[in-house]
Amino acid sequence: MDRTKINQWIMDGWLYRASRLLYVELENAPFIEGKSTLKSSLDTYQRMMQFLEQGAKDEQRDEVLNFLKLKMLQVSDTIYRQRRKQNSSEQYYTTLRIIESQGMPEAFYTRGLESEPQDLSSEERFAYDNRLSTLFEYLWVSERLSQEMADILAGMSEYARQMMVASLTLGLLYQWDIQKVRFIIQELTRPEISIRYQVRLFFALILVSYIHPKRSMLYAKELKPLLAAANEVHSFDKLFSAQVDAFLLSSDTERVTQIVEKNLPEIIRANQKNNNLGATLFELDSDDTGPIDPELKALEERVKELGKLEEEGADTLYVAFRNFKRLPFFNTIASWFTPFDPQHSAVKELYESNEVIQKLMPYFSQKLCDSDLFSAILSLPNRIQPLNLQDPNLAAMLDQMKEPVVEVKQDNLQLETRRYVQDFYRFVNLFSGQSLGSNIFDKLPIRSFPLLTFGNYTVTYNRQTALFYMSRGRYQAAIPLLQKIVQENPADATSLGRLGYILYKEGNYQEAISCLEKSDLVEDLSQHLRVILAHSYRKMGFHDKALAIYNQYRKEPSMLLAMAATYIVSGSYEEAIPLLHEYIYRSSTPQRAYRSLAWSYFMVGDYTKSEEYHDKIEKPNANDFLNKLYLFIAQDDLVKAFQASLQLVEVSEIETISKGIENDLPKLNKPEITKDILTLLLDSALFAKQLKEEEKKESETNQEN
Repeated sequence: MDRTKINQWIMDGWLYRASRLLYVELENAPFIEGKSTLKSSLDTYQRMMQFLEQGAKDEQRDEVLNFLKLKMLQVSDTIYRQRRKQNSSEQYYTTLRIIESQGMPEAFYTRGLESEPQDLSSEERFAYDNRLSTLFEYLWVSERLSQEMADILAGMSEYARQMMVASLTLGLLYQWDIQKVRFIIQELTRPEISIRYQVRLFFALILVSYIHPKRSMLYAKELKPLLAAANEVHSFDKLFSAQVDAFLLSSDTERVTQIVEKNLPEIIRANQKNNNLGATLFELDSDDTGPIDPELKALEERVKELGKLEEEGADTLYVAFRNFKRLPFFNTIASWFTPFDPQHSAVKELYESNEVIQKLMPYFSQKLCDSDLFSAILSLPNRIQPLNLQDPNLAAMLDQMKEPVVEVKQDNLQLETRRYVQDFYRFVNLFSGQSLGSNIFDKLPIRSFPLLTFGNYTVTYNRQTALFYMSRGRYQAAIPLLQKIVQENPADATSLGRLGYILYKEGNYQEAISCLEKSDLVEDLSQHLRVILAHSYRKMGFHDKALAIYNQYRKEPSMLLAMAATYIVSGSYEEAIPLLHEYIYRSSTPQRAYRSLAWSYFMVGDYTKSEEYHDKIEKPNANDFLNKLYLFIAQDDLVKAFQASLQLVEVSEIETISKGIENDLPKLNKPEITKDILTLLLDSALFAKQLKEEEKKESETNQEN
C-alpha cells in the first residue's frame, strides 16, 4: 500500500482519487474494517458536490472538507497498520502483535504505577521499573490514546510521565493520533513541571510537526489555542532556541565522531606510554623554551582539538559510549529513554557499592545524557574498582571535577535539551530494532513549525543555523539562510554583517561590500567588520576607501601591514616601505613584514635592501624563490639566479611557475628581466635536477650490488 501517496492526495483535496485506491485496498483485505466509514465520507462528499453544481452557498464547505479529510486519513492509517501488522518484522509491529495477543485491558498496564518511585522499597522499585517498561511499549504501539489512559498518565509521577512522553513521541513517528498530541500540549500547560519534562514535551511537538506537517495543520483550529496557552506558561522562544542548538550539534555528530576516532587512539597510546601525560602536556604550556618532544607536541594539538569540540557542545562522547549500548539493559526500547536515577533497579546495587562512581556522578551528570549515564554505571565498575580513594592525585582530580558543576547548572535548559536530543540520536542510530533512520537528524526537523504563529521561529532557526555553519566554516550552507533573513528584514544589521563577512570569505567582494555598507547604515559596524569592509574595498581596487578605514585603526600594528599591502597592490611602493618599517619597530612579529619589504625594495630598484630582507625570511616559499630569481637577474648575477632557479624547481611544478611569471612580467617593468632569460635559467635548473636524480639512483643501485 502506498500510504504516502494516498495520504498526500487526501490532504491536498483529491478525495475521490484517494478513495478509489482505498477501496482497492479494502477489497484486497476484507478483514480490515473501514468500508462503512469510507462510504459515509463519500456520500457526504457527493452531497457537497451537488451543492457546488447547483451554485448554492455552502458556508460549511471548508469545515466539511476538513472533516472528510480526517475521516479518510483515519481509514488510510487503519488499513496500513493492519497490513503491516500481518507481515512486518519491525520491532514496532512485532511488539504490537504480542500485546494484542495478550488481550490485556488498559488497566493492567497502569497497575502499581500510582506511587512516587523514591518512596518504594527495593522489591517494589524493581516491579515498578518493569511495569513502566511494559507501559512504555504498550503506549508506543497503541493506535489511540484513550481519555481514560490520558487521565491516568496525567496523575502519575513526573518521572513516569517523562518516560511515557518519550513513548508517545515514538508512537507518533509511526502513526498520527490527535489524542496523543493533545495530551502532550496539555502537559505543557502545567506550571509546576521541570525543565527536563518541558524539554521532552517540546521535543515531541518538534518531531510531530516534522513528520506530520499537513496533518497537524488540519487540527490547527483546535491546537493553536492550546499551544498559545502552553506558551503563556513556558516560554516557547527559549525552548525552541535550545532545541535548534541541540539538533544542530547532533547533526554534526558524524563529523565529530570521525575527528575523535582519528585522534583518540594516539592519545590512548601516549597515555599508556607515559602515565604522567597530564603533567607533560601542562608543561608544554609553561614558559620553558627548551626543546619539545615532537610526538608530545602533536599529541597536545589533538587534545586541544577535542577540548575545543567539547567547549562548542559537540557530542564527543558518542564514540566512547556507543559500544556500551549493546549491554542487555538496552534490549528494551524503554531503557533508551529512562531518566537516569541511581535508585533505578538496574543500577542501584552497582551505584551504592562503588564510592568512586558516587563521587564522579556530580561531574558525569553534567556531561552525559541519560542513556550514557546508565552505560557508565553498568560498564565502569570493573574498570575503576581498583582505584584508591586515598590516592592524593585521585582526590585532587575529584575535587577539581566539582568546579564545573555549578557553572553548567546555570544553563539548565541548554544542558537538558542537549542531553535528551543526544539520547534520541543514540536510539535512532544504534537501536537495531527500529527503522526510523538517521534522516531525522540529517534533515534537521526543527526547521519548520507551522502551528506556532505567535513567534518568529523561522527567523530564529535560520539565524542560529547560519551561525552554527559559520562557526564550522561551512559558509556555502550559511549564505542562503542569511539571505532569507535579510530579504524578510532588510534592516537586520547583524545578519547583514554576518552575510557580508561570509561573502568576503568566499571571495564575493562586491556583494560583501553591499551587505556591509547596508549594515553600517543601520548600525555602526564593529571594528572587525569594518576592517573586513576595508579588505573588500582593497580587493575591488577601491584603495582610497580601504586606506581611510585602515588609518582609523593605525594604532594596531596589523593595520600598518594592511595599509602597506594596499599601497603595494596600487604600485605605490615608496608609501609602503615606511609603513612596513614602522610595523617592524612596533610589532612582536617583525618577520611578517620581511617579504613585503623585499618585494617593495626590489620594485623601487634598491636591490641591496631587497636581498637583505629576502635573507631574513625564515621559511621561504616558491614565490620567494621566484622573486629572488627576478632580483638576481636584475643585478646581472646569473650564478645566484641559477641557484634560485634550482631552489624554485625543487618546491614547485614548472606549470605553476610559468603561470606566475606570466602574471608578474607586465608588472615588473624591468627590461633586463625577460621571458627568454627566465626560460633558459629554469630549463637549465630542470636539467640539473634530472641529472642529480639519475646520479642518486645510480649510486643507490651500486650500493645494493
